[in-house]
Amino acid sequence: MQVNGVGNNINRLHEQYKQNSKSKEVKQKNTTDKIEISEEAKLLQSKNVDAQEISKVRDKIDNGFYNSDEVLNKVADKILKEFEKE
Repeated sequence: MQVNGVGNNINRLHEQYKQNSKSKEVKQKNTTDKIEISEEAKLLQSKNVDAQEISKVRDKIDNGFYNSDEVLNKVADKILKEFEKE
């Protein structure tokens, strides 16, 4: 048996590997996260919030109000309605 070298196959594979690596790098560089805050949210953020209201919400959280079946079902229903709109 006579072996005449590895030929150009390795070179072709190496070139293909380099091209694939470059295209992956480009794809990774182009992906960015973006967040948009609505005007309504900006207005809500700028309003003064009553300390008493905050205290009520904290008490509800501490007492597990938001983990009750009633509240969870309402939230689930509203989420489903939003998906139905699409």
